[in-house]
Amino acid sequence: MFQNLTLFSRRKVIALIRNGERIDRVFPEWLNLNFTDSGKYLPTDLNQPIEMLQRSGGIGDYLDDSPITEIGGLTSQILGRSFRLHDIWPIQKIYSSPSLRCVQSAAAFVKGLNKNIKICIEPGLFDWTKWYKAIP
Repeated sequence: MFQNLTLFSRRKVIALIRNGERIDRVFPEWLNLNFTDSGKYLPTDLNQPIEMLQRSGGIGDYLDDSPITEIGGLTSQILGRSFRLHDIWPIQKIYSSPSLRCVQSAAAFVKGLNKNIKICIEPGLFDWTKWYKAIP
């Protein structure tokens, strides 16, 4: 399968990759169960991130902009490693939506590539904003 993909090395290619597994899809009640009244994050499952970023709007900022799970990060990293090991094509740029889950997935993908590639944050790649009460 991968031997045919090496032909892409002479072409310009755009690969579209979705974000890794989202914590709010696997643990729908995670905001209620994993934060104390004082806002301290306490993971209760090995698939939940060990640490959580402090956000300026508090935990409410995670309602519309949740992080990825540990498995989500690992699958993104493995995908990057697969691109590297199979030398599918040279990657010159990585663009990401500004949503936390996409930035985390892109960072894990770059880690798997084991190359120093900057992630370009592109606001135009964010979800359709009419789905949100406020833009995260």
